[in-house]
Amino acid sequence: MEFLQNIWWYLVLIGVMILIHELGHFWAARFFDVKVETFSFGFGPRLFGFRRGETDFRFSLILFGGYVKMAGEQLGDEAGQDPRSLLAKPRWQRLIIAFAGPFINIVLAVVLLTGLFMAHYEKMPMPNSPLVGEEDKDGAAFKAGIREGDRVVQFDGIENPTWEDIALKEISSAKQAMEVRVQRGEEVARGVAGVAVPEGLVAGLAGGADEV
Repeated sequence: MEFLQNIWWYLVLIGVMILIHELGHFWAARFFDVKVETFSFGFGPRLFGFRRGETDFRFSLILFGGYVKMAGEQLGDEAGQDPRSLLAKPRWQRLIIAFAGPFINIVLAVVLLTGLFMAHYEKMPMPNSPLVGEEDKDGAAFKAGIREGDRVVQFDGIENPTWEDIALKEISSAKQAMEVRVQRGEEVARGVAGVAVPEGLVAGLAGGADEV
């Protein structure tokens, strides 16, 4: 179910991006007085919509993306002789109309990222010396021997790491073995991910791996 939800939201995101892209073409065409015959959300047969001025705004059967149909945009089009057709406009205007779609996508990305970086998010406090708490008994750490109460003193070359350091390292090193030192009581063990040391202490964590 989660996989299907991810696919659904992925399609929604792509659809919105394509729709914004087509809006760029539409606005540029209207700015240069190009006749826009159709603005469609989706592809295929028309389901419903409305006409505003000379443009048919419609929802089509396949609700994924969309398109803008301008008069005379294809060679041999009956509207090709219309002074308001796309091919009747100067090349520089046609170039701007063509690049307006990608340009507005870039603007959207900048605006969204700027908004995200401007937003204030409360960070959960994380101790500087990470102590292992509750564990997933099916996870790689438990299978490797790490137990509740162990303290990570070195993680893949990082001395005295924080939980944030460990999380970032695991993300950037997914599916790779990482050397780690853990302290249990007065003893410190050192090893490679998934390899148990003689003392029985944990010697490693595998980022994303489940095999020991």
